[in-house]
Amino acid sequence: MKETPQKEDVEYWRWQEYHRVFSEKKWKNKDVITAGVDVGSVGSKATIMIDGEVYSWGVMRTGSNSPDSAKKALDWAMEGTGLRLDDLKYIVGTGYGRVNVPMANKAITEIACHAKGANYIWGPRVRTVLDVGGQDIKAIRCDETGRVTSFLMNDKCAAGTGRGMEVFADLLKIPIEKIGEVCRERGIIFSVDAIQGVGAVRLDVEKCKIDFLSSGTQKWLLGLQGLAFIYVSKELQETMKSAPIGWLAVKDAWKLLDYELTAKETAERFQPGTLNNLGIYAFNESMKFFKEFGFDEIEEQILSNSKYFIEQLALIGYKSPLLSLPEKHLSGIVSFRNENAEKIFDHLSRKKIICSLREGYIRFAPHFYNTEQEINRVIEEMKKL
Repeated sequence: MKETPQKEDVEYWRWQEYHRVFSEKKWKNKDVITAGVDVGSVGSKATIMIDGEVYSWGVMRTGSNSPDSAKKALDWAMEGTGLRLDDLKYIVGTGYGRVNVPMANKAITEIACHAKGANYIWGPRVRTVLDVGGQDIKAIRCDETGRVTSFLMNDKCAAGTGRGMEVFADLLKIPIEKIGEVCRERGIIFSVDAIQGVGAVRLDVEKCKIDFLSSGTQKWLLGLQGLAFIYVSKELQETMKSAPIGWLAVKDAWKLLDYELTAKETAERFQPGTLNNLGIYAFNESMKFFKEFGFDEIEEQILSNSKYFIEQLALIGYKSPLLSLPEKHLSGIVSFRNENAEKIFDHLSRKKIICSLREGYIRFAPHFYNTEQEINRVIEEMKKL
């Protein structure tokens, strides 16, 4: 095992890297020695197998260079074994950086690897795999052989947050309200990062039994960057400590020479510093706009736009992963994967059509004020490709 750092050197915000070798197993004179290297957005992992059985592994944090991270992870898995790279008969690369694993004979998606791995470890009864990754979340369905039958990735840029959490919960037949109930029954703090959903879909913190919610205002809420808000349930406020104490978080904040730091009795006790007045003003105007249009109407229009967009894309050959899902499972994000994604992105950008290019996916985010005519314009431009 890798030596644990001394207490004074421990960085508590970092997860611990680890390494193991099953020394009772011997690799010499074995016919099949293989390795898998998974370069993720947060962690890089390597596993060595001899004749189909796990022999060693190494798990470490991914650095800024994917090929270098892959090499370090594999070197660590081989450490103390006497193995050299030439001894490995076949190497598969997977994960976010799978195309940058220089020693790999083949690159396979982590979706396929998760399904096969779950089948290998837990047997043919496994049907659903949920991968909570550093960059995204994947829900994977597989058959008794570990073959992927369907999958869904979260449809937001953050991992498993906001509407993405609701989509996965629904797909797994676990309503978000049920997650809140289970957490409340077991004394688990239910925390939700809502920036990917609030402003596009409704979320009832009391009905869902959410204890802590945080969100920025710059996305669906149409605010400015630099302003965020939190919700803290009254029950959690009684046990949650603020660190550090902001000057506006205490009672009688303007008594500047009174050093009695008595926290306020509301969620304001977690206010870290001076308020962003410009951001608050802009956000207030945005909320007036939302209230005037109607929050229910906004959600209805966003989901309607998404449904229409997905259907129109399918008619010209671009199928979204959400194509077969009912409207209740949709959000404001519409995406599709294509081998010519970069070419599509460049063409649409030249036409002043705003979209994102993410790992081979083209992603759109039409809001409630976007019209079918604007969606049709995107479709017409894509027909030209």
